[in-house]
Amino acid sequence: MTGVPAGLWQILALDTGSSMLEQSMLTYTTGFGRLVSVPRVMWVLRGSTTVVVDTSVPRTGSAAEFIGEDFSRTAGQDPRNALSAAGVNPADVEYVLLTHLHWDHAGNCDLFPEATVLVQEDELRYAIAPGRFFRRSFLSPLGGWGVPPYVVPNLDVVRGSVEIAPGLRVEPAPGHTPGSQAVVVATTDGTFAIGGDAVTSYANVEDDIPPGFHTNVDEAVESIDRLARLADSLLPAHDYAVFTDGPTTQIGAGHAARGKRPASAPRGPFWLAGRS
Repeated sequence: MTGVPAGLWQILALDTGSSMLEQSMLTYTTGFGRLVSVPRVMWVLRGSTTVVVDTSVPRTGSAAEFIGEDFSRTAGQDPRNALSAAGVNPADVEYVLLTHLHWDHAGNCDLFPEATVLVQEDELRYAIAPGRFFRRSFLSPLGGWGVPPYVVPNLDVVRGSVEIAPGLRVEPAPGHTPGSQAVVVATTDGTFAIGGDAVTSYANVEDDIPPGFHTNVDEAVESIDRLARLADSLLPAHDYAVFTDGPTTQIGAGHAARGKRPASAPRGPFWLAGRS
C-alpha cells in the first residue's frame, strides 16, 4: 500500500497542539515549579493499512477549560488539518488505537467513522466510572461532562496483548491509568513502542523516573521496564524532542537511539539513585 516492506510500518508524529505543564507532571517528584511546553501528539502508522494512534484534544467542547489546563492550537495543528498536511484521509484509516481515554488522547474519534476504534476493556470499564479525582481527566459525565468523545458507534475493546496486523500489536501498560496500552510497531529502523502516557517524556526511560500523573506508581514503573524489553526504542506522548523534522516528523534514523534505558542506568526505585 505504501511501499513499506510487508510486516513493517512507517510512523508519523503529528503536532496537534501544545500545553504548558509543570515538569513534575511528566517526571514524578522532580521539576516542581518549572513550566515546560509539551505537545499533543497524534501518531499515524502506514504499512499494510493506515492506523492512527490517539486522537488528541477535542476540536470542540472547550475541554481545556473544563479540565482547567492551558492549551493552544493553531489552524495547522487542528487534527483534521494536520492529517491533511500529512497526506492522510481520515476515511482511509482502518484502525484507531487509543492508548487510554484521557481528554487529550481520545478527543476526536468522530473524525474516523470508517475505522474500528480499539481500547483496552479494563480502560473502558474504569473510564465509565472513574475515581472522583480522575473524573475530569476522562471527560466523565460523573465529573460534569456530557457524552465522552470516545463514545462512538465504532468503538470496540481488546483484552491484553493483541496483534492488530503483522508487525503491529498492542500491549498492556497500566499505571498512568488502569487500562493503558502501548502500541508496538516494527519498522526498518527497529521496533518502537508508542507508550501513550505510560511514557510521557524521554526522561522517564533514560533517567528512570516514572510519569508524574498516575493511578498506580508501581505499575507505572513496571510498564516502562516491560516496554523497554519489548521494543528497541520508546516514543513518549509529550516530548517535543520527538519532532526532529517539524510538526510532521517521520520516525526513523536518529530516533532509534532515544527512549532506551542505557545499560549503566540504575534499576529499581529512582530515589535510591539520589534523585529528589
